[in-house]
Amino acid sequence: MYELFLNKKNEGKLAIYKFLLFSKNGRTEEEIMNEFFLSKTTFRRYMNELENDLQTIFQMGVMIQYNSFGNLMITRSIEYTIGYTIDQLRILYIKESSLFQVLTALFSKSYLSVDQLSIDLNLSTPHVYKSLSMIKLILKKFDGTIYLSEFGNLEGSEFGIRYFCYLIYWNVFKTSTENPFSPRVLPEFLDIEYLKKNMGIKKNLTFSQKMKIRMIQAITCFRITNRKKELDVPEEYLVDIQFFYRGENLLNLEGFRVDEATLVKESMALSFFIRGLVFDVDTPEMRRKIVKDYQQSTLTVARLTENILNDFHQQFGFEYRKEMYDESYYLLLCFLIYCKHIHMEVDEYFENSIQKNERIVKENRNFELFRHKLIHFITSYQEFTQLSTLASEQLAHLLFYIYDLNTSTPHVKVFVMNNGAIGNGYLIKNGIQEVFNADILRIVEDPEEADLIISDVYEGVEVKAERFYFNNIYDEKNWEGLIQYLSEFIFQKIFFKDSI
Repeated sequence: MYELFLNKKNEGKLAIYKFLLFSKNGRTEEEIMNEFFLSKTTFRRYMNELENDLQTIFQMGVMIQYNSFGNLMITRSIEYTIGYTIDQLRILYIKESSLFQVLTALFSKSYLSVDQLSIDLNLSTPHVYKSLSMIKLILKKFDGTIYLSEFGNLEGSEFGIRYFCYLIYWNVFKTSTENPFSPRVLPEFLDIEYLKKNMGIKKNLTFSQKMKIRMIQAITCFRITNRKKELDVPEEYLVDIQFFYRGENLLNLEGFRVDEATLVKESMALSFFIRGLVFDVDTPEMRRKIVKDYQQSTLTVARLTENILNDFHQQFGFEYRKEMYDESYYLLLCFLIYCKHIHMEVDEYFENSIQKNERIVKENRNFELFRHKLIHFITSYQEFTQLSTLASEQLAHLLFYIYDLNTSTPHVKVFVMNNGAIGNGYLIKNGIQEVFNADILRIVEDPEEADLIISDVYEGVEVKAERFYFNNIYDEKNWEGLIQYLSEFIFQKIFFKDSI
């Protein structure tokens, strides 16, 4: 989503920075100009500006310099990781964007007119109108719109507006700052200890998990207290998500005069929303408890989840692993509830969406064949699920993940032969087994069983297996080549399994 906020020049400078950053020996000026189709004048301007941008952010900590080969390269102090430098440079460029400035102003303040917004941001009125027009197009997909008033600037589906705000702030800032919001978002809105305690989260969370929860909570609290907006959801939705809720208020809004009924409704929705957006926030025991509650209920969505899982394993010929059935149930249940009550066609705003990766996925013949079977299977449930075309694709991918979770990874069977010293073959076998897990790679003694033969000589045409030539156990490059080849071979074998 952050690409929306980058103009052509800043996008080019960021691309040049990453091109240099990931170049082991640097790049010549000619290589950079050819890679990005830049004239000499444009190249000079971009490089001068990029150097100034790095100076602004990192002082002397990150610089562009010529190395001993005469190539341009990035030098950085050890305290600046690669990912951090990219994020900080990207954020600098995003904050320069008039679109981002208008958007964050709409989030944090109330404006009565475009002129007022234009003056406040020191932007021309045409620039503001252009940004507002683009924001309206995006908001429409979240069932929201722009309406300037003293009570805020964003109207429509309250869930959609919050979801939109969350995706913007997460995609732009991720873990780069503790507080990405304006000072109008109070510090207590970012303190998640109260929420964690009442939601029953006892495990240690990563910084990214904490940051996501902070953003979700802060947006929720700000919309309730400053914008006087609460979720308008049907009673059936609250009934369907009831077992994600532990009966405890999640929002520490004492003193903000929020009525109890609102706090209960918001806490129930938040319990489900957080679990849908923050990976692994629950322990396996907590997920099993949620699944058990649904299985013992009379809810239609619980029966639909069970029926789909039961029909799925029967039609596709596999059995659920004991430890994975509850995980499968949990994933499918969350998806069906989301589709029934919330579903929005906003997949394109995720960093690695299905739509963006559709071409890559479809290149895998195994998965494409499996996908057609899945879509046919899903169609038989259309009467009960009422899924859109995109949602059907998403469910197909989810069911594949469930299939993958519950089916054994096929062994890659390797036969090793070496005609040098008698111990060479043992050394090669041992080296392979030290790198690759026995659940994935198995050494076999019969070449006719093998998927791959590793040998120092040609072994004839009788055995129909892949071959890898390995002749010198003392050559480091031989070992590097073997490990790399095995990694790629295993990947092709088990990713979208051959057994499908």
